[in-house]
Amino acid sequence: MIERRTPSPAARGLAWLVALAFVPVLGGVDECGGGDAVCQVGEQGYQTGDTFPSGDGCNTCQCQADGTLTCTEAECAVCSYGDAGFPVGATFPASDGCNTCSCLADGSVVCTAMACVPTCVYAGQGYNPGQSFTAADGCNSCTCGADGVVSCTEMACVECAVGEARFAAGADVPGGACEVCTCGADGVVICTSSCATCDYDGAQYAPDEAFPSADGCNTCACLDDGRVVCTEKACVGSCDYGRTRYAAGESFPATDGCNTCTCAADGQVGCTALDCAGTCSYDGHDWAAGSTFAAADGCNTCTCDPSGTGLVACSHTPCVSACTQSGQGFAPNAPVPSGPCEVCVCGADGQITCLATPCAPCHYEGGDYGPGEAFPAADGCNTCTCEAGGTVVCTEKACACDPEAEWWRGYVGLGDVCEVIDFGCPEHTTYFANDCGCGCEQSADCPERLDCMPSPEGPACDADVAARCPYTEIDY
Repeated sequence: MIERRTPSPAARGLAWLVALAFVPVLGGVDECGGGDAVCQVGEQGYQTGDTFPSGDGCNTCQCQADGTLTCTEAECAVCSYGDAGFPVGATFPASDGCNTCSCLADGSVVCTAMACVPTCVYAGQGYNPGQSFTAADGCNSCTCGADGVVSCTEMACVECAVGEARFAAGADVPGGACEVCTCGADGVVICTSSCATCDYDGAQYAPDEAFPSADGCNTCACLDDGRVVCTEKACVGSCDYGRTRYAAGESFPATDGCNTCTCAADGQVGCTALDCAGTCSYDGHDWAAGSTFAAADGCNTCTCDPSGTGLVACSHTPCVSACTQSGQGFAPNAPVPSGPCEVCVCGADGQITCLATPCAPCHYEGGDYGPGEAFPAADGCNTCTCEAGGTVVCTEKACACDPEAEWWRGYVGLGDVCEVIDFGCPEHTTYFANDCGCGCEQSADCPERLDCMPSPEGPACDADVAARCPYTEIDY
């Protein structure tokens, strides 16, 4: 087989141009008498009228009677192959090390196409004589010799160690979710962040970093795309109203446009009750005529009739709920209710991703609460708060007593009889007295009811739960 290569325009531009016209006669008149003039070119002599090839390989020259040479001046083609140029008619080795190439008169290159048998084998790869390649260590170089022996440089290689793996200088190194890492020339892994940081409340946070919310009780997290998501738990000393959070003692306009509301210390919102003209009632709030507000589905918008009829009109765009939890849908990138020590967000792929946050949760009445979170006390009238160390603190307002409803208490006496009786409380309970009577009450950590029925997975609750919670109803 013959492989034919056409020269590039640049190669054709490298033509040899020989202008040898009027070359001085190097010989002269024959001294023996009257001989023809001789043209001498190098060590070769020519008689008048002789024609011969020029040194450029494509032009011709002729010896004149006066001893000068005249040559054609055609532009000569050359062949470009690899990084070298070759004259017409030249023969040279092919780059594969085993075939041969020739330069044709039109400047094209043709090569034989024999199947080459690799002479050197290195790291399972075959190489031909003269070929160079990277050594297995990633930093040295090797060459295949004509005798089939591979010779390599022996420079000391810089490596980066990551666990049990080793990486050569300049190689990519696996990094974190938002990192691009490279092994440096000094053997140190260099990483740069490929994710956006989050700006929140005047501070910057790295992706996956958790930090306190500005409200002082919720927790936020920085997402990889630079957005911030926060839990939305009710905080002590703040009120949620009309999808806005207010601090205790803060006054603000009611959604009906004519009344005024105030946030109480216990998180309750109190509003004046003036009769507003043209208001609309929707989702537990009164809205002023002409006002626009979010629909209950979280994705549509509603408007209170500006004419004052009290009618509400809402858009009906289908809501995209990428994630579902407990029967409730959440839009992509929306916060999802989470545990006391995590922040969760709905992903575009329908998966809910949660980021653990450093905190000590509080356990109360069978429920778990995060630091700063407020919740009703077991007595039904007081409010409790989860402290940062996992301690539950409750208000101690006097509540109207009801022996039938207070399941966590064991009444020993009712009314005035408590003034004359004497009794002791079982272990894990404490004495109490109120307007209804006196007795013993169990820990606030005990739930009202526990399912301790055996299952294939093992016991459903602690073995000592009955001793710790004597007034809790337990199913065995």
